[in-house]
Amino acid sequence: MLQPNGHQGIWFETAPGDPLGKLVYESQRFVGDPVELELLGDRALMPEWADMPDLCTGEVLDRLKELGLRESHPTAIGAGIASCAGVAAINPDGMGDLGDINWGTVADLSAYDEGIRVDVRFRDDFVSVDMLEPIGCFSFVPSVAKDLYIYSSTWGSGGERGCAQSASLLQALVNITGEVND
Repeated sequence: MLQPNGHQGIWFETAPGDPLGKLVYESQRFVGDPVELELLGDRALMPEWADMPDLCTGEVLDRLKELGLRESHPTAIGAGIASCAGVAAINPDGMGDLGDINWGTVADLSAYDEGIRVDVRFRDDFVSVDMLEPIGCFSFVPSVAKDLYIYSSTWGSGGERGCAQSASLLQALVNITGEVND
């Protein structure tokens, strides 16, 4: 699978052996086939968050399920956040899974100021914040709206390894939305 022009970040030409790499590889089939993200609209707690994308519904969730996600909670809407959680059984042949994951959209990163920023290889626009065990690492990228962030995390998995996991999960999520970052 050749990386399209304009695509940023992690890309695999062939399927890697590790489960997380395989998730990123499998998500690559959606790049260039964008989905229309559903917005919170009337479900937002404040009008300024009505245009926040809900990544827990519609075609995004269908694509995640296609890749092995088992949703455990529907959208949780809070102050400046639309969050969902699930279990990533990312390897159908039983080689392993990621366990509990969390993803969604946030209005700003101020709630993560207490964490330790970790550099993410491959992506200059990703921000990873290690909130330490047992919370784990969160990775963020500006959304299409640029004033909101798409995020992902793997619960309880902090440090460099945990941040690498959350960044890979975020790359898969970005791929699933179909965006190419020209």
